[in-house]
Amino acid sequence: MIYEVTLESLYYDQQVINRWNYLSTGSVVGITGAGALLTALGAIDVSGVFDATTLFGRMQDLQSPAVTYVSVLAKAIREAPTDFYDYGYPAGTIGQGGGTGDMSPTAAFGFRSNRTRTDISRGTKRLVGVQESNVDAGGIFNSGTLGAMDLIADEMSEVLSYTEGGSSVTFAPIVVQKEKIELEPDHFTYRYYETIAEQLEHIAIGITWQSYQQVRTQVSRQYGHGS
Repeated sequence: MIYEVTLESLYYDQQVINRWNYLSTGSVVGITGAGALLTALGAIDVSGVFDATTLFGRMQDLQSPAVTYVSVLAKAIREAPTDFYDYGYPAGTIGQGGGTGDMSPTAAFGFRSNRTRTDISRGTKRLVGVQESNVDAGGIFNSGTLGAMDLIADEMSEVLSYTEGGSSVTFAPIVVQKEKIELEPDHFTYRYYETIAEQLEHIAIGITWQSYQQVRTQVSRQYGHGS
């Protein structure tokens, strides 16, 4: 199955949305695939803290305490409408970065994937919560920050596994190409393909992620926008 994971957070009252896609192999027992995926990602907190060795733990350790985790939703795409896990974070689930000087919501830790086929573009990620102490002259991240970002990139590149209670399933990171649909002349939207068979023809697998060395800018997160 193809899964979509959507994380909602807030940073200085700006809504921030990040999404990831995974392709599963195997089966689960006593838990939904979506629940198994969120567990493998470390997305289920313990008293507002994520497992430090997981993707969500790595992100939390880097991001400013001004970042508030609001909710996470994992769901199967085009199959099994009951295969989802919608989780709201308790108050006080925030970034744990120990720096100083919170920067604008437009400033981001940036990541990009490689390309494994010519007809699908790279994936990109932008995480908020950059602090002035993360950055050297010219907007270049310092060595400690780059090291933490590389750990996040490694986690996003990882094929995850869940093997508990009779379940044995893996989740491979993918980049999904969506169908371009014209709503009216020169006005388009992008949606998952109608069938899972079609969508499986439009995914990039075997991807790896790397970090950008410079602060990135996310215009859609300007004050008054947020996304």
